[in-house]
Amino acid sequence: MKKIFSIIFVLSYLFINAQYDYIGTEIGLNRLMGTARFVGTGGVMGSVGAEVSALSTNPAAIGMFSRSEFSITPTVQVNNTGTDYILFGNGSRFVSETEDVKLKFSLNNLAYVIANRKDNAPYIKNSNFAIALNRTADFNRKFSFYAQNNIYTYAASNADYLTSQYRLDVNSFPNSSNVNSNDFDYYGAREMGGLYTELFETKPADTSVVSYASKSVLQQGQRNIWGGINELSFAWSGSFKDRVYFGVSLGIPFLNYTMATSFSEEHLGDISTSGLHPNNGRFISHRFNERIDHSGVGVNLKLGGLAKINHFLRASAFIHTPTYYGITENYSITYRTVFQTANNSATYERPEFEYNALTPVKMGLGLSAVSKYGFIGAEYEYSTMNTQRIFFNDMPYNEGIINDVFKFERRGTHTFKLGGELAYEIFRLRAGFNYRTTPYVDVSPLDNLDVIVEGADLSSKTFTFGFGFRGKALSIDFAAMTTQQEEFNSFYTKKNEYNVGIKNNIQRQHYMMTLNYRF
Repeated sequence: MKKIFSIIFVLSYLFINAQYDYIGTEIGLNRLMGTARFVGTGGVMGSVGAEVSALSTNPAAIGMFSRSEFSITPTVQVNNTGTDYILFGNGSRFVSETEDVKLKFSLNNLAYVIANRKDNAPYIKNSNFAIALNRTADFNRKFSFYAQNNIYTYAASNADYLTSQYRLDVNSFPNSSNVNSNDFDYYGAREMGGLYTELFETKPADTSVVSYASKSVLQQGQRNIWGGINELSFAWSGSFKDRVYFGVSLGIPFLNYTMATSFSEEHLGDISTSGLHPNNGRFISHRFNERIDHSGVGVNLKLGGLAKINHFLRASAFIHTPTYYGITENYSITYRTVFQTANNSATYERPEFEYNALTPVKMGLGLSAVSKYGFIGAEYEYSTMNTQRIFFNDMPYNEGIINDVFKFERRGTHTFKLGGELAYEIFRLRAGFNYRTTPYVDVSPLDNLDVIVEGADLSSKTFTFGFGFRGKALSIDFAAMTTQQEEFNSFYTKKNEYNVGIKNNIQRQHYMMTLNYRF
């Protein structure tokens, strides 16, 4: 059995383009999170005020607290993903459908507000402080797929890619007996895993790389994603004559993002029709298991204002600086190819790699009407997704590649929020709706193909509902939230002929309860 362990790091173009684009988009998108009251009303409380989760959008809302407050929000998440595994091109097309469910418990909110009210003060009547741990993003989901494929396999795609690289550098291109760790980074870890385990072989006679995998295979894959962003916030807000409120918060977000991918191709049919290796016998299967971990800490600043226009109407505005992250990445892969008389494996681990990321600028406006019977509000938020940046130390070429993706293939997103609360004695009833536009300049992720996967553009719709009971000192609130979005990712291609991709229909359902104590 062959084994390899790598400790050398050289960043490759393919790895950059695939991974940093994806993680950058994930951490930059807006998501609705917070207490049950905040979520139940669609997150419009930046102009209503006196809501601790609003400090993640408009810290001026903290200035309207007249009493100190403690809150905690445990949450159960049920993430459903319906997956279409699609191959199309040259008149061929097949689709296989699967569904996956992932259950997760998290803490959406833990907060403490210190209210400092001075009724006799001539101007600054409120000077409030808050410390909160709010979950601002949740990445948890998984999807799986499978299909019988006799048109164009993943092994064939990688053999075509390796052939193109072989012809560019015939003298130094590796073969299965001399693959080293630099090759795993330079040519691609999955591709070199296949070469090392003898799934592929170089043929000097015609300067090609051939695959011993079958042309008819059962493909099976799964991707499991978990993690999120929890932001520790320190906020202050004051009021001027109880008419104008202004606030500032310092955010320290903690990022954790893990993506584990497995994929295999197994021979279908009689073994006599499988690929024949001259030394190892007939091909049976190949498989890889890959894991990428991103963890880091960032810092940002939020500024906000809120004004009482009259007895009923309130307006708000806010702006968030980009979050500057320091991120550590770990990557590993195991690859196995099974023949009749051989079972070859490779293990590759890249040492810790550190880089920095800059998220979008965010800004918005809000308007609400408030009375003793409740409130109704609207909020608009704009996020400059095309200003995201990744920074690598001493690698300007690689840095430029991924930043050009953000610069030219992303655009600002618009988020529209509507929501309200109906109040009757101690009872509260809430509902809300959010819509976020696509971050992509071109909503079709497919190039040089006449098939467009419509709607798979990461735009999202969020529906919320909630109710609660508000006593003099103790409140309890409940909320349910459903977010719907679709995404498409190209898996592998043969230029101008075939595209194999994965379309996910994602539904995130969150159920939360907030306990709130005022004193």
